[in-house]
Amino acid sequence: MQCKICGQDNPPEAHFCTNCGATLVTAVEPPPPEEAALPVQLTIDYPERLSRLLLFFKWLFVIPVAIVAWFYAIGAFVVSIIAFFAILFLGEYPHGLFNFVVGFNRFVLRMTAYFPYLLVDKWWPDDPHPLQYEVEYPEKLSRGILLLKLLSLILQVVSNLIGWVSFVIFIFAIPAWFIILFTGRYPREMYNIAVMLYQWVARVNAWQYLLRDEWSLFGTTQTVKIFVVIGVIVSILFFVFQIMVNILVALFNTYY
Repeated sequence: MQCKICGQDNPPEAHFCTNCGATLVTAVEPPPPEEAALPVQLTIDYPERLSRLLLFFKWLFVIPVAIVAWFYAIGAFVVSIIAFFAILFLGEYPHGLFNFVVGFNRFVLRMTAYFPYLLVDKWWPDDPHPLQYEVEYPEKLSRGILLLKLLSLILQVVSNLIGWVSFVIFIFAIPAWFIILFTGRYPREMYNIAVMLYQWVARVNAWQYLLRDEWSLFGTTQTVKIFVVIGVIVSILFFVFQIMVNILVALFNTYY
């Protein structure tokens, strides 16, 4: 195992570098072959040790990162609008704009992995970083799927799905906070599940940001696909319910 700080080779079972004493990390379990072939990839090195002290201050350190992310998000929003029309008329995502949005997504994923998800201890999301996020550049993008993405954005279907899965990851982080406090470790099985959910969020978010068109980004197994379909149906029904309630309230205010 090679230390990422000083480059020293260490025994496979070592938890700390024999040269500089830095914490050594090992990658989480490799993804299944069908997921490894997806054009959107997120990997996080599993940390053998996490700082107990940082648990009390991560929320504070993430504030300046969140401020930068806010301005970054404005730029990504403007770029996405330009990209929408570029895809609509040209069928492709301009390469420079594509890299900008991928960089924004990587920045936010690293930020939220630090806090509130507690998956990493590096607070500033620059390279080198234990979280790696890459999206293959598509030569062509579908105009039909582009319009479907617009409809999805209006109905907030995909946004709701991402929100629910992100909430589950946050729920995992609550018991993990106490476990890290007493043991200095995020339990590996819990960590692997949280990362799998985070990978799903990253892939679907790339679809929503117009970066890729593949439906496989929503899930490669039948179980995941079923849950996604259920989530889509529930989101649409909830949207229709909101419209009906607003109409009824408007009618009530008009006549009474």
